[in-house]
Amino acid sequence: MLATDRLAKLSAFIASLAPPKRPPIVVPDADCAGADAIFRHVDPAAIPEVATALEWLMEHRPDVIAAVADVDRTLIWDAMERSPLDNLRLAESLACDEDDLRGALRHVA
Repeated sequence: MLATDRLAKLSAFIASLAPPKRPPIVVPDADCAGADAIFRHVDPAAIPEVATALEWLMEHRPDVIAAVADVDRTLIWDAMERSPLDNLRLAESLACDEDDLRGALRHVA
């Protein structure tokens, strides 16, 4: 299949997916990316390196493409539902986990 035909097929498949869900986002100023720029499906033409993986997923596991987008958005919604202090606690916990992992990996190899 020609590269242009392949890209057209991938682009048509992505365009056929339901629009991604959008959490309520307040953009502080006009210089920030809006929701349309953030909450959209991947564009195969913009990232040709992922075309092979997208093509395989489209043919064998189309549900995975949509699920990945929902997972990312779910993480954003979860963060928005937590208070700023809870987000800070979670960030501190993740940083401590990373420090512990780095310490453990120093003793490996």
